[in-house]
Amino acid sequence: MGVVLSTTAELSPLSLASIVIGIISFVFTLGTFLRVVWVNLMTLSEAPHQVHGYLTNLRQELLEERASLRALKKHTKHRRRDEREGSSVYGIELDEQALKTMSDALKMLIKRFQAVEAPFLEEGEEGIQQSGRRRSRKRSESRTPYYTHSAYASPETDERADSDHEDDEGRFWPQRVRYCQYGLGRRFMWLNRRSEAATLFEVLSRLQTRRTARQVGALTVMMYENMSKMTESHESLRRVDDRLQRVIGVRRVE
Repeated sequence: MGVVLSTTAELSPLSLASIVIGIISFVFTLGTFLRVVWVNLMTLSEAPHQVHGYLTNLRQELLEERASLRALKKHTKHRRRDEREGSSVYGIELDEQALKTMSDALKMLIKRFQAVEAPFLEEGEEGIQQSGRRRSRKRSESRTPYYTHSAYASPETDERADSDHEDDEGRFWPQRVRYCQYGLGRRFMWLNRRSEAATLFEVLSRLQTRRTARQVGALTVMMYENMSKMTESHESLRRVDDRLQRVIGVRRVE
């Protein structure tokens, strides 16, 4: 007696469906894995450009947001002074609690940004901390004009060129921050910290949206208030005009 093998056995529909689903899942998993590997390889190869783009833009936006909050603080102080003098006009300022909350959140973002950018800065560079020191240094240092011969340029042109050069240095210094050389270790470090930089972008965008929404809402209220006041003024002028016409008409009859 021998063993008889059946060659006519067929798979059940459930088994066939399970096999197809397993193959499709494996293909999707393999595709996702290859995509992640490709993105990581691109991040490693483009690390110098990505670091410069991410950190420079994020540094500039943090400084702009800090300047905006400082301007709002000054405006709030002036509004508070006007309210003490009896003025009750609604302005675009934020209340002290909102300003304090947003300023604290921005300080935390700046500290997190300092931790992200520190490993990638060239030795001697201070990064975002350089902004405050540049401001104090600009106040203390005297202006040193460039040497040019009087036959080629007038003193006014020299002063204007020197002023433009200093303004450009002060305006574009965040883009001129120098970064270190990128070895394999720093490329892997950027691979780990890229998500942190993206998170900082998202949080900063929400903070900017909140401030902008508050200011736009206040401006809308101001426009409605001004429109109502203009309507009242127009109605008052119309009444005065009617009375003047009546008086003039009575005098003409007389």
